[in-house]
Amino acid sequence: MRRGAGYFGMTPGFPSSPLRVLALCGSLRAASINAALLRAVARGAPQGVEVAIHPSLGGLPLFNPDLEADLPAPVRALHDAVARADALIVASPEYAHGVSAAIKNALDWLVSFEPFIHKPVAVLNTSPRARHADAALRETLRTMSAGLFGDPPFVVPLLGAHLDDDGMARSPDVAAVAAQALAALRAERARQAATGMPVFPLSSQAAARRASPRLPPAVDQWILPRMAIPHASSGQIVDILPSEGTLPSPKSFALFKSSQLEVMRVVLPAGKAFPPHRVAGEITIQCLEGVIDISVDGQSQALRAGQLMHLDGGVMHGLVGTVDASALVSIVLCKP
Repeated sequence: MRRGAGYFGMTPGFPSSPLRVLALCGSLRAASINAALLRAVARGAPQGVEVAIHPSLGGLPLFNPDLEADLPAPVRALHDAVARADALIVASPEYAHGVSAAIKNALDWLVSFEPFIHKPVAVLNTSPRARHADAALRETLRTMSAGLFGDPPFVVPLLGAHLDDDGMARSPDVAAVAAQALAALRAERARQAATGMPVFPLSSQAAARRASPRLPPAVDQWILPRMAIPHASSGQIVDILPSEGTLPSPKSFALFKSSQLEVMRVVLPAGKAFPPHRVAGEITIQCLEGVIDISVDGQSQALRAGQLMHLDGGVMHGLVGTVDASALVSIVLCKP
C-alpha cells in the first residue's frame, strides 16, 4: 500500500478523509503490464489516497453458487477487501476479443455481494486496441450496479513501450491518466455522500435514517443487488409473465438499461422490506404477481397483480412483499 507524497496531482477541494482504493489485476502473468501499471498508480498515489493491490486473483476458485453458503477463504478475503475499500481500480488484458478468465471469475464472486453496489470503479486499459474486452468489462460492471467511470475510457498506451516499474512511475502519460482516474473516483465518493447515496450493506439504523423526510432528494438507482445477466437489446422480446407460484429468481435483476431508461424485475419474497428512499427520475411500478405494500410519503397502499403506479421524481417510497411478489419497475434516469 502506498500513501501520500506521490506526484499524481489531485484537484483540491475534496473531503479530507483518505480515499481507500482497491486495485484488481485481471492478468496472472508475473511480468504483467497491467499489474505493473497498478503498482505505478499505487506508488504515485497523492496525499489522501491509499491504493492497495489485491493478491493474485488466480487463488480464487472457479465461481460456483453452491459454495456461497460457506465461502472459500480466498473469496472471503476478496469480499473483505472490497467492503473496506471506498473505490476500485481494475486493469485487465484482452484475450480473443474478451475479458480474462481471472477478472470475470472475480466479478462473478462479487455479483451478489451487497457492498459492491454503487462502489465507484475506474477501468484502466493498457492498449487502445483492446476495445472489445474493455467494452465487455464495462457492460458486466454496469450490470452489477457499479459506479463506473471513464467515458472516454482511461487508456494508457503501454504495449511496446518497454517500461519497467520505475519507468511507468516516471511516465507523464501514466501520471496523467492515474490522476484523472483517482480524481474521478474521489469526486464520485463525495457526490454519493452529498446526495445520500446508500452505502451497502444497509444497517437497520441506516435504513431508519433513510426513512426520514430529511433525506436528500437524489438516490440515483434502486438499491437492490442485481444478477449479472445480459441486458435486452433494441427490438428484443422479453418474457415478463407471472411465475405461477415460484418467483423467477431470489434476487432482482435489470432487464434493460440505457443512458436515459432502466427497466428491472424487482423480486420481493413475502416479508422482504425495501427501505423508503427517493429516486431522482420518474418511475412506474407494475405488480406482476402477488401483493406489494407500497408506502408513499408515509401512506401505505396495496398494489396487486395487474395494477400499476406512477411516481414523480423525488417522491419518498418504500416496498414490502405482503406475499411472494415481483414487479416491473421502469426508471427515468437523471444525471446528477
